[in-house]
Amino acid sequence: MVKSALHAAIGLAAMSSIALAEDLSSATAGPLIVSLEKRGVVDGKPLRLFFTDVAVKQVGSDDWLNAE
Repeated sequence: MVKSALHAAIGLAAMSSIALAEDLSSATAGPLIVSLEKRGVVDGKPLRLFFTDVAVKQVGSDDWLNAE
């Protein structure tokens, strides 16, 4: 499991906070490993960061590679 420190802009004042999160799910898309879901805390509140329908297009290719 990988842990990350993320900078987060929260609220209308866009105050910068540090979010501590762990990778829960990852997938490969071509030569990349993409973290699809992270959970953690920011300012004492729960954080869930996730991505869906991730794909990459390599330089020189006409095809998209879906993350699997």
